[in-house]
Amino acid sequence: MREEESIVKFSDKIPLSFSVIKFDSVFLHMHSNPQLIIVLDGEFDVQIGEESFHAKENDVFIINQRVFHQMRSNSETLILSVLIDQYGFALDQKEADNLHFNLNSMKQGNSKKHDNIRYLVNSIVKFNTMENINSIYTNRAIAYSLFAQLMNDFKSDITDSNQKQASYDTITKITAYINDNYDKKLSLQELSIHFNYSIAYLSRLFKQSLGNNFIDYYDSLRINYSLNDLVYSNKSIEDLSLIHGFENSRSYVRAFKKIYDIYPSEYRKNH
Repeated sequence: MREEESIVKFSDKIPLSFSVIKFDSVFLHMHSNPQLIIVLDGEFDVQIGEESFHAKENDVFIINQRVFHQMRSNSETLILSVLIDQYGFALDQKEADNLHFNLNSMKQGNSKKHDNIRYLVNSIVKFNTMENINSIYTNRAIAYSLFAQLMNDFKSDITDSNQKQASYDTITKITAYINDNYDKKLSLQELSIHFNYSIAYLSRLFKQSLGNNFIDYYDSLRINYSLNDLVYSNKSIEDLSLIHGFENSRSYVRAFKKIYDIYPSEYRKNH
């Protein structure tokens, strides 16, 4: 489950969005903007594309645009999230489309450059939580300093081939369809017919793009959608199973246990 609260609200003239997120799991998804994350409390496993890491307090990393990622913890974890609207920082269209950062203290270890990013982020948060202070000019100066630091120290040159972009576009289109129809007991064969791709191609696409096979992705999606009903309603497990696209309660419980390593009834009781 996930709770998110915006802590710094800027006008459109400052292309950053700050929020604090408390979670024990964040389902596989992606953003159209880079996301800078600082771990405030707790620790968790994070999958970014095809790589997996274990994040702990004070770790800082960027999840690049159009990269699928998910997070999972055994307890509630707190992170500071900064979404960066790269199109608002006067980049040309092509550079903004292909912008990529290589910032990951879990992989690189901590350095002065990582400390500079933490300092600038904390400066923005601190400045905007002080009473009777709200200067768009100071905010803009710090925001552009943060972006300049990222560009100078962590910008990475990548060649985004047409084939790779086509794969992103395809998997985004397919996962959007699955999200819209998740409760209709979808299958890889049905997706193959609907999108006119072979089952073999779709299987490879899921594995390469998401790091999961179709059924694991689909089960995680359905379980994720069921959590609010599980915690905040009195619906039976059998009813939850059918509402959220499972054949029966046995398949729901099996998928839930595989993902969370506890039974749905235990999860309901714990939350």
